[in-house]
Amino acid sequence: MAIDAFADGRLRRAGELFDRVVRDYPDWAEAWNKRATLAYVEGRDAQAVADIARTLALEPRHFGAIAGFGQICLRHGREGEAKAAFRAALAINPHLAGIRALLDELAARSAPLH
Repeated sequence: MAIDAFADGRLRRAGELFDRVVRDYPDWAEAWNKRATLAYVEGRDAQAVADIARTLALEPRHFGAIAGFGQICLRHGREGEAKAAFRAALAINPHLAGIRALLDELAARSAPLH
């Protein structure tokens, strides 16, 4: 239900449901990650980072959470941290084509002009 509400753009309802899920199942890493994603979409980056930290405490190899942290870093102009996060996510799951493309784009932007 929470994922459906999120997909349908009913963000307030999705938030209520994700809050309930993390309260009822505090050891479920994916619930924390979904709530982090919602917080990111809503621009609540501090909450997203806190939920990502909880996700990674429960599942250190959660490549989606690591990539999400990279997106937050990028949004705040912290390209070095973003690149490190994206590389870490790719080390776990090398099939993240969107993250690989983003990392390539960041590398191209910072490459010296000849």
